[in-house]
Amino acid sequence: MRKLFLIIPIIFLWSCATISVNYEKGENELLNKNYEKAVFYFEKALREKPKNPLYRVALMRAKYEGSLYHLQRARILRSEGKKEEAIEEYKKAIKFDPTNLGLVRELESYMKEESKKEVPKKLTQPLQLIVKEDKIKLKFQNTSLRSIFQSVGKFFEINVLFDPQYQDSILSIELEDMTAEQALSTLCSVSKNFWTVVNPKTVVIVPDNIVKRRQYEIQGIKTFYLKYADAEQVRQILSTVGRTPRIAVDKASNSITVRGTFADLETFENLISKIDKPGGEVVLDVEIMEVNRSKLLQYGIDLSPYAVSSKINPSKMKDGYISWPDLKSLPSEDIFLSVPTPLINFLHSDSSTRIIAQPRLRGVDSKKINFNIGEKIPVPITTFTPIAAGGIAQQPVTSFEYKDVGIGLEITPRIHSKDEVSLELKLTVTSLSGYGYANLPILGNRQIENFIRLKAGETTLLAGLLREDERKSLKGIAGLKNIPIIGDLFSADERTISQTDIILTITPHIIKSLPIDAKDLEPFWTGTEEGGMMPGMIPAEREIIEKPGIEAIEEAPSSENVLSVVPSSIFSPTNADVALEVFLSTSTQISNLSFQIRFDPSILKVKDVNPGGSIVSGTKPPSFLKDINNSSGIITIGITSSEPMKGIPSGTIINFTLQTLKEGSSEIQIEGIGATDSKGRPVQFSSSSSFIKIGRD
Repeated sequence: MRKLFLIIPIIFLWSCATISVNYEKGENELLNKNYEKAVFYFEKALREKPKNPLYRVALMRAKYEGSLYHLQRARILRSEGKKEEAIEEYKKAIKFDPTNLGLVRELESYMKEESKKEVPKKLTQPLQLIVKEDKIKLKFQNTSLRSIFQSVGKFFEINVLFDPQYQDSILSIELEDMTAEQALSTLCSVSKNFWTVVNPKTVVIVPDNIVKRRQYEIQGIKTFYLKYADAEQVRQILSTVGRTPRIAVDKASNSITVRGTFADLETFENLISKIDKPGGEVVLDVEIMEVNRSKLLQYGIDLSPYAVSSKINPSKMKDGYISWPDLKSLPSEDIFLSVPTPLINFLHSDSSTRIIAQPRLRGVDSKKINFNIGEKIPVPITTFTPIAAGGIAQQPVTSFEYKDVGIGLEITPRIHSKDEVSLELKLTVTSLSGYGYANLPILGNRQIENFIRLKAGETTLLAGLLREDERKSLKGIAGLKNIPIIGDLFSADERTISQTDIILTITPHIIKSLPIDAKDLEPFWTGTEEGGMMPGMIPAEREIIEKPGIEAIEEAPSSENVLSVVPSSIFSPTNADVALEVFLSTSTQISNLSFQIRFDPSILKVKDVNPGGSIVSGTKPPSFLKDINNSSGIITIGITSSEPMKGIPSGTIINFTLQTLKEGSSEIQIEGIGATDSKGRPVQFSSSSSFIKIGRD
């Protein structure tokens, strides 16, 4: 007994010595998230015992958790715009996991983005108005609306045309500290008109209705290539929010193509920039444990070893043997018999817990993560079919369906603000309970569904999937144990209870959040339900082009483009009609053209203005707009090609008639020329005038 007490402490001390002190220190540092020190102690323990798998796994776990921790810190600092701190955290993450090429590339990409940030190109108007940068300050009292528009145009040095269906009215209004676009939008909103740009120096005022908007508003087509969002989901959003969207989806390139006006395209571009963002990512530390509580309970009289044995006096034996003559002469006192010894048993045993799996799962926000442990077993399924066509289904046909047996885990994470994660999870435990009729497998099933919300790094525990199996057995002396009443004296009962419980622990870690900044939370205004922007709602970057000639406007290739008044000189008596024309000479495909013809209103008066032969001769004549102001001596002309790729053809584009009022002379000159080609680029023009002299016959 004394020796036993000495051996037990020695065994205990030997078992303690099997765990390194450095390993224990590393575990403590890992719990406190001191990853550098944890790696240091684990490496030290591994150097002591290089073949110990426990130390090797602990070192790998510490490096991974350390790399993940610093990566999370880097991405948070990156979203906050702290460049230097973010780069330092990236370097620490790479130090823990230098073989992770994804980390290295992410750092390189971030440093390139910071060194050369490209400002995304904003959507620009196909035709932009060029005006002077001054703001108008005018007050009108009971004035014709047409005159007000013309005054605004004169102030900003642009041409103002009117649709043939435009209706004039009387208006009193004060325009103070307004840009050209704001002034035009204000006047149109109160008169139920809208304005559109014909070319950089000309606008046209049109009655606001669906037909006219379709006639005048330029539509464009733009393709948006989505990086993160699903094209079909974005199409549904745009179809719900947009007024009249025409959208096509290309699943192969994950892109959507939209057709609409400039306002529509701008709205879609702003909306897509808020939708097309990378989803958040989480890492889930999952631990699945099985508690096997196998209880063994023995009670009753145990006649062990349930047998009668004999023994001979060793002094009568030689070398462990006895001869047959000696055995026959052996006296009875040298023969011993052993009978079963009755023992009363009260034995109870209990087992412990084992870890089934410790997966580390990485997933995307709102996407399911599936994890399965186990195997598949075949389950026969019998169906009946008719032997002949049209007969009774009586011929059995057996097929096999494979069922999952084991543990299945399904988790859907959702990332929220303030570093919170909600988990929609479903845990299923399926086991083979036995075999039933015709040796068919019996499957046991335990399932739990739950929805929880946790802080990042917080651990939750789920348990309660219990299963209990009970077995009873009776052992004793054959024949005697089955005798009623007294059979209990020669037998013992054994009862085994096998109880299992599945325990699940989950710890979520956020490694990438949805990148939402302050601009994403701000609304953007799209105008009224009927369409168009209200006064004062014009975005700053679209208000005006400050100076004519800025580099933002790409000009068309220079060529000789001339507008001429023909004939160049005229002599006419008073009270006579003089016919003139404007001749276009160009080698460029002109899609929009506007200009003014100026004359002396004291001696001349315009009687009529009509489109010229080169315009009316085509199958699809261009749109022709005119405005005659005899009091100011100005004719304003606007021409838009119906086929932009062909342009306005060279030749006579205008025929107009002047009436001579009194003697004198006047120059008939062309000014304020604005033109664009088929690509919307400004086109430079020169002009030649005509001289008219009025005298007596």
